[in-house]
Amino acid sequence: KHIEYDVQRLNSYIFEGNYNMQLKLNNKRGLRQNEHLKLEIDRYGMRVVGKFFAPTNDGSEMTLEDIIEEMKRNNIVSGYILKNIKIHVKARLYCTDILIAKAIKPIHGHDASIEYFFDTQAVAKPKLNEDGTVDFHQLGNISHVAKGERLAHLTPVDFGKPGKDVFGRVIPAKKVARKVLKHGRNITLSEDKLDMYSDVSGHATLIEGTVYVSDVYEVPNNIDASTGDINYNGNVTIKGNVNTGYAVRATGDVVVEGIVEGATIVAGGDITLRRGVQGMFRAKLTAKGDIVSRFIENCELGKADGTISTDAIM
Repeated sequence: KHIEYDVQRLNSYIFEGNYNMQLKLNNKRGLRQNEHLKLEIDRYGMRVVGKFFAPTNDGSEMTLEDIIEEMKRNNIVSGYILKNIKIHVKARLYCTDILIAKAIKPIHGHDASIEYFFDTQAVAKPKLNEDGTVDFHQLGNISHVAKGERLAHLTPVDFGKPGKDVFGRVIPAKKVARKVLKHGRNITLSEDKLDMYSDVSGHATLIEGTVYVSDVYEVPNNIDASTGDINYNGNVTIKGNVNTGYAVRATGDVVVEGIVEGATIVAGGDITLRRGVQGMFRAKLTAKGDIVSRFIENCELGKADGTISTDAIM
């Protein structure tokens, strides 16, 4: 049925945009209509915008409970912004976009991480002297550690906290990586498994994520420019020769499987030479314990607290 109304007044009302004030179009009584709510729901369930329309002809206003119930009927069960809804209930903000629900975003965690307190990248690298020359004796290729020294610390994984969209669906936190402290012998972990300590004085190495500590430093070849001088807090075993001009110093025992040339060996324990010394008047052996060799030629022997045992001396 056609209803007459003042078109000019309606256009002015729309132009001004003040929809908090109601506009009466005519004096005829229409159908009774309660306040109602129109919902605009984000396609991903991240936010819900509500627009309320005023009641007419003595229709009833929506209460807070009515609004929540209407949202539930539309499967919106999470993330209610009650503060905004209560503001509307008090001020009746009709025909206005109001954010009435939003997703609870996940709290992202982080991967576990391990911090190492020794040089995990120790490689043979000649030292550059101040005068520009290169010292092949000090290569810095041993990561020395002391008994009781902390080797590594583990920062545990943080799994974060999942979120929830307005439909109550879980929004997972980002995946994170777990880690544990992996180690070999001569190592102890703290009670909480977060710290790693050395049980002995020696050297530490990191191999494919596992920490190893040994109090015996083993050189598989000769002592030469590839190894530099050896200064070690523990025992040293050398599978090859000790070449002229190089030195081996250890607080423990020194064992040499090959020949000692014009080199220096100092041991806090015993010196054991499986073959012997061809010293070329440059070799010097000093031990606090025993010195044992098959033969000794042209070599200076430092004072030993133990004995010197050899088949032949020249």
